[in-house]
Amino acid sequence: MSKDRVRDEFLELARISSVSKREGNVAKRLTAILEGMGASVQVDDAGDKVGSDTGNLVAHFPGTAPDVAPFLLCGHMDTVPPADHVRPVVDGDVIRTDGTSVLGGDDKSGIVSILEMIRLLSERRIAHGPIDVLFTICEELGLLGAKHFDVGRLQGGLASNIIPNRVVVRGETRSLTLEALERQTRHMLECFETAASRHSVTVAGTTHVARVEARVERDYEPLAVADDTRIVRLVRGAAGRLTTSFRTRATGAASDANVFGGRGLEVANLGCGMRQIHTVNEWVDVNDIVATTELLVETVRLHAAGTYTA
Repeated sequence: MSKDRVRDEFLELARISSVSKREGNVAKRLTAILEGMGASVQVDDAGDKVGSDTGNLVAHFPGTAPDVAPFLLCGHMDTVPPADHVRPVVDGDVIRTDGTSVLGGDDKSGIVSILEMIRLLSERRIAHGPIDVLFTICEELGLLGAKHFDVGRLQGGLASNIIPNRVVVRGETRSLTLEALERQTRHMLECFETAASRHSVTVAGTTHVARVEARVERDYEPLAVADDTRIVRLVRGAAGRLTTSFRTRATGAASDANVFGGRGLEVANLGCGMRQIHTVNEWVDVNDIVATTELLVETVRLHAAGTYTA
């Protein structure tokens, strides 16, 4: 593998601003890269639905081994702001921001790992099944590219200098289990009810009591991936063959994987070394991207061979 190629591609993509709903330029570049690698690429209509200047990119690479199930790899093209002008600073193998923007390692480090993996499969002539690559939009705005949902906000009234006749609160509850999620949701609703019950006003002899009207919607399903699922055993086996440390852990964060898991796909998130994400202090180590790439290569190879750990 060429570490220089990995570094240079990351720098190129990082310099292309792709804040959520403005992923069009990076999508064009990725389309050219993917087509140059032999993929058939399509852009779906998600952009029209969520107000982005492009849709999700879907690339298909035919398999070179017979009777192997397709394998899906996914990353997201958008970043959080500020990212209008990203000027990466290279310090050896570490790439960081100049302190005025995010770097976009979330998730361009993942995208680069996927692209480099595809190249290595070809260069090393590794047999593999069909590979589908999905690069989504608006993941940072609530997984909009994969499934629409909105982040919490508070609004109320018709003007700032009067007591509003109503207040609309849009919030979010997260948990690692459905039981805790439902318990926390009930607690939040009870808090609103209790607060509202304390307030009333009498106007022209009529008493008006504050009330709560609540609507609870589940935006995405929890991602619960057991250690004995095929995907985890597959990646663990790949890490073992590379003598790379491997561990699983639960997080409270959401990702496109939650949406796909809720649709019945066996899917897991793979960490790729991005550090201090969503800040102007964000940085990545090129060696982490290289390690992620090698792990992906071995994972796809074992998938084609039908090899899983116990």
